[in-house]
Amino acid sequence: MRHLPWLADTERQALYRRLDDTVSSELSGRHWGVRAPGPFPSDVRRWYIMDVRGLFLAAGVLRYSLAQHQTSVLYRGQCREWQIQVPLFRGVTRKAEARDRTAWLDLALSEIKPLFDPAGSPEEREALAQHYGLPTRWLDLVDNIQTAAWFAYHPSTTGNRDDSTGYIYALAYPSNNKMFARAFDLRVKPSEWLRPHIQQAWAIRAAKPDSGLGRLSYLQVATFIIPRALLASWCGYNVFTSEVMFPNENEDRGSYYWRRAQELLSSRGLYPPPWLKALP
Repeated sequence: MRHLPWLADTERQALYRRLDDTVSSELSGRHWGVRAPGPFPSDVRRWYIMDVRGLFLAAGVLRYSLAQHQTSVLYRGQCREWQIQVPLFRGVTRKAEARDRTAWLDLALSEIKPLFDPAGSPEEREALAQHYGLPTRWLDLVDNIQTAAWFAYHPSTTGNRDDSTGYIYALAYPSNNKMFARAFDLRVKPSEWLRPHIQQAWAIRAAKPDSGLGRLSYLQVATFIIPRALLASWCGYNVFTSEVMFPNENEDRGSYYWRRAQELLSSRGLYPPPWLKALP
């Protein structure tokens, strides 16, 4: 799928020029950052950021420019750079394997319905289950760039990270058009589901979730590359500890419900699936 497909070609090219002319020149002129080279995808703008003011400036230009096209921006912090693919299909290259994983997910979601968000819609349940640990067709995002900085700094549970830098991805989605992507604010749950409120969490998926093997690179508009030492101070990592960002089940009802759902799936032989340990 072409990049930002809801934009006309002229609108897309005008957006690229604005980002190049405004963000790149402002960062360089103020000594807050500089344009970075590729590698992928070619339409995604990449910047090295060396001052927190540069991060907010770049994010502000993105948000303002895309708002002119009824398009919103969400963020994802990562310990290393990789092409965006939803967890359920990560590493999948064949449609047959994707179908097998989809069948596993459909069965898992059916099993946990009585225990995990039984009153929610199937889409809500799948997105929330993703947020708490089930690999699904949704991708976890946040709507606050400082929270994204926290996840860009936070050590990966797999230990798979870039030791010198972290990455913040900016993804765009059309606010008034569900033909290309669906976005869901996970804070629709009451605050007793504490984790999504603390993390200011969203989820996003393709409009046709099984198409393209879950790749969402067509939504990515920018990558911010930031030294880890700067990320630690910008995100307040000494205050927002893991215990704060991932409250336990005594503090967060979602964690309590997910533990019960996880135990049920485990008793059915459905969790963890054999391919889960291979996910980055």
